[in-house]
Amino acid sequence: MTGSDIRLGDWLDAVADRSATPGGGAVAAVALAAAAALGAMVARFSVGVIGDADSLASQADAVRRHALELAAADEAVVSALYPGTAGGAGAGQGRAAQEAARRAAEVPLEIVRAGAALTPVLRRLRGDGNQRLAGDAQVALELAEASARAAAALVRIDVHSLGAPERATVLSSLSSAEAALRAAR
Repeated sequence: MTGSDIRLGDWLDAVADRSATPGGGAVAAVALAAAAALGAMVARFSVGVIGDADSLASQADAVRRHALELAAADEAVVSALYPGTAGGAGAGQGRAAQEAARRAAEVPLEIVRAGAALTPVLRRLRGDGNQRLAGDAQVALELAEASARAAAALVRIDVHSLGAPERATVLSSLSSAEAALRAAR
């Protein structure tokens, strides 16, 4: 969601439209933001139960804000790749198109990283937080992991438009981010 004045229903209508944006990357980022918001709520209800609940809430809030920025960044990248098209007719040649292709892989990679950062917070809240909200913590955890997996799939798709050296660099970074996500499980 690219602006605070956009209603969720309107944004979902835009996702459903026949247009290039918002697309899968923005949806994955918004799902991550929702997971972080739920985690922050659980953390706030866990004050007195977990000594550092305020810190956990702050961490979740930071991921939420970052994820919304990534949703906007994804929409900007897709718009740059497919300028002036509703269906996405393809990117032009040149430096701007190459930069957009690189960003198309980097934005979902950052979603994976953010999901990996949020996952241990949510696991802690699910295990140690206010147990009346264990279901909310579990939903947040499932959303965070799903959004990270979905974003990783986008990286693997988007990386094909990059040159070999840059592709290798992005895939190496993805491997590291996925290892961090697995370690958080």
